[in-house]
Parts: sequence; C-alpha cells; structure tokens
Amino acid sequence: MKLKYNYNFEEECVVKEYLKDKLSHHLLKRIRVLDNIKINGQNGKNYYVLKKGDVLELEFDEEMNQDIEVSDEAIDIVYEDEYLLIVNKKSYISSQPSVKHQKDNLLSMVKKYFIDNKIDGNMHLINRLDYQTSGLVMIAKSGIVQYFFEDVKIDKRYLCVVKGIIDNDKGIINYPISRYPQPSIKRYVDLENGKNAITEYEVIKRDYLNDVTLLDINLITGRTHQIRVHFSYINHPLIGDKLYNEENKNNNELLLHAYKLSFVHPIIGDKIEIINYPNWFDNYI
Repeated sequence: MKLKYNYNFEEECVVKEYLKDKLSHHLLKRIRVLDNIKINGQNGKNYYVLKKGDVLELEFDEEMNQDIEVSDEAIDIVYEDEYLLIVNKKSYISSQPSVKHQKDNLLSMVKKYFIDNKIDGNMHLINRLDYQTSGLVMIAKSGIVQYFFEDVKIDKRYLCVVKGIIDNDKGIINYPISRYPQPSIKRYVDLENGKNAITEYEVIKRDYLNDVTLLDINLITGRTHQIRVHFSYINHPLIGDKLYNEENKNNNELLLHAYKLSFVHPIIGDKIEIINYPNWFDNYI
C-alpha cells in the first residue's frame, strides 16, 4: 500500500515534523525503522527537508495471511476505496476464523475477493459482529490502515426488535457485564464485578398487535453480546435470540443488525456515512 502527499507550502519542513499531524507516534516510528520513504520517486529519510512541489510517498508491503482458508462464498460490498472495504455480513457467519468456522467466516470470503481482484495486502477487521448478528463490517486492506483507524471515532448504530412494548421513547441501560466460565460463550449482568456496559436506545415503532418494539441502538461501550444481555435483563429479549431466551428457539433469525457506520476517513479526509437496512426492516416499520 502507498500513501502519497503533495507538499505545497512555501516554508520548508522536515519529513518527520510534517507527518506528526498526519500519523500516530507508533506509525512514525515504524516508518523510520522500515526505511520506506520516497521523495520524488527516490529513497528518502525522515530527516529530509521537504520543499514546495515535493511528492512524499510512504510504502508499506504486507503479505496476505496464509493461515486463513479461502471461501468461495461471495461478499456483499457496500463501500470500497483504495484502503478500506465495508461489507454487509449475513447472520450466522463468523467474522473471523475459529476452530468451528475455519472456512465459513467473513475473512475467508474477503480473502477470495482480494485474490480475485489482485489486491495487494492483508485483511484486518476494524469492527466485528457476533456470529448471529448481521450488518456492516469494516475491513482494512493493510495493517497500516488499521492503525490509522485506532483513533477514529466511528458512530455505529444497530436496529433490533425486542419482545414486549417499551414505554419510554428513549432510554439508557447501564448495567455491568461479565462472562460465564468457559466453555460457555454467554454473558450476564454482574452488578458487583462486571465490566462497565452502557446501551442507549430510541423507539422507532411499537407494534401492539404482535407485542414487539423496533429500536435504534447506540452502544456507548462495546461488550460482547451487550445489546442481547441488556434487553434480556430488563425482560425485553431480542426476537430470534436463542442464546438468551429459550422462547425464541422457533425463530430462525436474530433481529439484530448493524445498519449504520459514520466516520471521517483518516486517510482521504472525507466524511463517510453508510446505511444498510436489513431485509426484515420493512416488516416492522
């Protein structure tokens, strides 16, 4: 991957000073160690003095992870640029390889796309979704791009349908969460020793006939299974959630979808907003 900067200032500036406002300290150190700076197409150093009209390029070579198997299943791409891929993950697909999902996982599907389209680099998840949860997932096309996103504020929104009618139009659920001892994957509200977990919600629609509520969710914290644990705890379990409500065992799909991502692109500088509604949304609106 290559980052390119056109230096158009009258005042001269050393490369490492120019990049201070553009790259993290960790990245600046890595650039110096890897010695991968080019000035006007020639090898340069971080102490080179930039002059007006100079073209500064930073090159990062990264081999694809050979441990990840390739899946032939196609991915649903909703956004792509030179640095980033955003896809719509189906429910019941693991975000990354595991013992149970060595090939049927999102990264294995993305790897096939990289190979077919001759994309140089490696796949790095910027955000992840639970196995049952569908929605938007961001994949960096190199580890360097992933580093760029470490300090980026990403507004992530979810849609879900819960059992019962929630009376308040808006609310905050603030209960700490812990994990049951392994091998269980379940979490639970632990008022004494749990980790801080805060969920904001807003009612979109109440369906009194079917006794369900459609909600827009904003996660203040990002604990595993947080939405499912919180709403189960307040006796409004998610429709289709077999893990936290046995009454849902006959429902085929968990009605929880990451539908919105909004952020300022750390390399391009543009404001990016992606909205992707689930296929079940029209049934509840």
